[in-house]
Amino acid sequence: MIRGHLTILRPIEREDLDALWRWQNDPEVMHYWAAPALISRDELAARYGGGLSGPTGQAHWLLIATHEGEPIGRIGYVDLDRRNRRAELAIQIGERAYWGRGYGGDAIVAFLGHLFHELNLHKVWLRVEEYNGRARRAYERCGFRRDGVLREHTFLGGRYYDAIVMSLLEDEFRAAHPFVPPGAADPGPP
Repeated sequence: MIRGHLTILRPIEREDLDALWRWQNDPEVMHYWAAPALISRDELAARYGGGLSGPTGQAHWLLIATHEGEPIGRIGYVDLDRRNRRAELAIQIGERAYWGRGYGGDAIVAFLGHLFHELNLHKVWLRVEEYNGRARRAYERCGFRRDGVLREHTFLGGRYYDAIVMSLLEDEFRAAHPFVPPGAADPGPP
């Protein structure tokens, strides 16, 4: 379990599948995920498999919950490259009531701490569609910098959108978010 100031990141369990299924089938949520909605419960259960969110070697998903335990989204890495010490970050806040309230940024910073301190990554990168300004601003607040644009990279709703590639390096993260050992005094929100 990884704790942020607003969020808890924990393994996905079977009882979380209803929330995941609801988010996956919400057209507005999936628009910002840049993916089509509609997936069956069986397909979703198969996707998360027996261990549900255990690392597969190249990917690992965690549930984002409030400190009160309410599931609000998911976060993970995909395409983990241990030789080059990098991974792609993906996040989804599925509960719309939590959009724009800092929960996504809090989960990202907590997860980045895990990726840089525990997995010893050098670089975390992500892709965000041009139309998702709220997510882009949140990534920038977390320290991500724009690397470039993948032109007409995502086809959604009958048209193509550019995807912006952003990254954060280990030393940039460590300078902005000094490591505080567990049990030490908490410096407060980032």
